[in-house]
Amino acid sequence: MSKNNNKEQKEAITVEYLRTHFFKDKSFEELLALTPKDSKEKADESLVRLIIEGTEGVMKEHAQRITYTQLRNVLANVKNEKFKSDYTGLLRAIPKLAYMEGRPQKEKGGEKIIAFIRELAGKVNSNDQYKAFEEIINALVAYHKVYG
Repeated sequence: MSKNNNKEQKEAITVEYLRTHFFKDKSFEELLALTPKDSKEKADESLVRLIIEGTEGVMKEHAQRITYTQLRNVLANVKNEKFKSDYTGLLRAIPKLAYMEGRPQKEKGGEKIIAFIRELAGKVNSNDQYKAFEEIINALVAYHKVYG
């Protein structure tokens, strides 16, 4: 692929592209069905692998669009011990994510990574889903450190 085509592809990034391309067209609700690490239930191995591979893929291709500091700021706003027992606190953080999404990013498309996180946060409807959300965000931050 030429540099021009690669640049055009980078500029065409959307939340839907991130979800369908890296997470095999799973809905946000399906991604949030990840069994929490502290559960006695056995996790769906294929979903665990999909989330690991998907978050790695997103950051492998798009880490350069957002700084580590920007991603850590997102994490600081969505990760809170209180949210594990009362996920509604996460819902209150969604406007802050929208603000972060609107701020200038390192490269065009960085706002779509934050938009993906914001839309995923908006689908959290239980404490277990919050724990799944937290694992997905932690994986994004970890892979950004590798590829960023």
